[in-house]
Amino acid sequence: MIYRVCLLAMVAIVAGCGGDGSAAAEVEQVSCSLDRAALEEANWRQTGEASTLARCKHELQQVAARGGPDACAAHVRFALLDGESRRDPKFAYLALSDLRRGAGPACVAPIDEALAKLSAYRPSASESVAHEAAMVASGLAPIEKSVARAGVQAVSVEHFQATDHARVVIRFDAPIEYRVSDESAFGKGAIAIDFTGATPTFEPRSLALTGIARRFNIEAGPSGMRVLIEPHSKLQQRVFHLPDPFRVVIDLARKITASRNPRQLQRVMLDPGHGGHDPGAIGGAGLREKDVALDIAHRVAPLLSKHGVSVSLTRDDDRFVSLEERTLRANAFNADLFVSIHCNASESRAQHGVETYVLDTSRDSVANLVAARENASSPAASAELGEILSNMRMADQSQRSVRFGTLLQRSAVAALGLEHPHVRDGGMKPAAFNVLVGARMPSVLFEASYISNPLEESWLATERYRARLADAIVNAVRAYREGR
Repeated sequence: MIYRVCLLAMVAIVAGCGGDGSAAAEVEQVSCSLDRAALEEANWRQTGEASTLARCKHELQQVAARGGPDACAAHVRFALLDGESRRDPKFAYLALSDLRRGAGPACVAPIDEALAKLSAYRPSASESVAHEAAMVASGLAPIEKSVARAGVQAVSVEHFQATDHARVVIRFDAPIEYRVSDESAFGKGAIAIDFTGATPTFEPRSLALTGIARRFNIEAGPSGMRVLIEPHSKLQQRVFHLPDPFRVVIDLARKITASRNPRQLQRVMLDPGHGGHDPGAIGGAGLREKDVALDIAHRVAPLLSKHGVSVSLTRDDDRFVSLEERTLRANAFNADLFVSIHCNASESRAQHGVETYVLDTSRDSVANLVAARENASSPAASAELGEILSNMRMADQSQRSVRFGTLLQRSAVAALGLEHPHVRDGGMKPAAFNVLVGARMPSVLFEASYISNPLEESWLATERYRARLADAIVNAVRAYREGR
């Protein structure tokens, strides 16, 4: 009953939260965010759902990012909730201490008040040192330290284009609120994306998206920075963000490819991980992940072609291709499957086995660590990405990815087990990999043994073992096409 009341209240708040970019509208947006945070917090206390707490903290982050008189209170509330959700008041005390070091004069008093309430849980000097070391080791930068910031900056923009698709990636130096809306004043079908309080470090510019948009401008907006898109024709568009570093991704498609029956498989995109200046994981004997992945892909491609499958590679040589561009190339190829090929690594040299991952929400700390390594980000950011993706997944595509991932994992264990019966079956798992985000087809990331394990590194260095891995991928694709 309480959940229903909260839900109805939330609907009412959202309905009243408009805005035209004026100062009054900005105040209203902050008020709405605070109201939403309060309702989500009440809901979390009733249900205990992590997703509800995440939404509450997201609203507080939005208020904090805007600055102004409410930012400090939002930071303090965020820190207290973080400690409470962990059932660790010492963590909250340490987070507030971090906040105080970066706070402006107006924010010191409320932080001291919160610290006073937690004085009984003040950690020892050794615990404080351990906390600092853990924060550095994990790559976590407390959001609280952004209190004194005047604004968020857009630091770079990249765009990638194929015939019917385009992807634009804007990178910011901190999380920022953005809003997508139709801009009828600029013509039918126009799209505007407003980034509240953002300032670009580059000059306003136009991007040439031939065949996709008549105009794609990054310019000054009513409340900060604006992206304005005037399409040539009706576009399918999707806008989402990725954490650590914070990026906003804009995907545009001129046409929508109809979903195919899994049995009608015609095209496969192979994605050899890493490349160029990014070697990936490196084994103790010097074997590089990027070389192994490319070699396996080169073995898979001709074998699939013999079975009537068209194959393309995101990279065909030792060059760097960004994570965002890899998925775009798969979409442009109208691939029916996307297979990203990697080698696993662990701090423990004893860790071994073959694993397959699909894009999904995951609270598995090991899966998050693997995703963090492949994403070149922190485990916390990979977990956050999982939360974001939970709102983007299509059920049918997810089921197909799981089905193919299951077939690939079984095929790999069977193929390698012929000569290496003790190969560990690491299973098929969900995790948040940036390279799979935005793929319009079933997609998996295949970890072909641990290059950090001395024995498996020696196997990966041989042509015979790589041939077995290639056979495993080919057999899985054939089984998937046959509807097994």
